[in-house]
Amino acid sequence: MSAISDAIQELERQLKQLNIALSVLRGLETRKGAPAGRRGISEAGRQRIIEAQRRRWAKFRAAKSKAASAA
Repeated sequence: MSAISDAIQELERQLKQLNIALSVLRGLETRKGAPAGRRGISEAGRQRIIEAQRRRWAKFRAAKSKAASAA
């Protein structure tokens, strides 16, 4: 009888884990909030990113030019 009791307990434990997993998956399915897809960015934020990238490239080109002229 001990083997049967152990098997029942193991199956109940697995059932509990499956129920937890199902509830998580159901929660993902009916999630409220921001719609899936790309997030928006303000025009000002986009311009800040563009300017920062331009500065990084200018710095890179200046260093590359300086290294080429030194060689």
